Amino acid sequence: MDTDLTDTRGVVSLLSALKEAGAEEAVQQLSTRAAAHADLTSPLGIVLLSALMEAGTKENVIPKYGRETDGRTAAPWTWSEL
Repeated sequence: MDTDLTDTRGVVSLLSALKEAGAEEAVQQLSTRAAAHADLTSPLGIVLLSALMEAGTKENVIPKYGRETDGRTAAPWTWSEL
């Protein structure tokens, strides 16, 4: 089954349904794909990020330090560097 990763509401709904059904492997697969395509500059991207964390997405799927503006995983940083 293909999921339109640009449909944030659909992805969030599907993540919730998969989690409720106990389909952990499917949750992790969808989470990996969705996190790679998420636009975290939009409010819906933040909703998706929240849903990924709520679904129990493995930490390595969501970049610990966020992403650069071009989508690459951001390098580690500290608050004193900001």
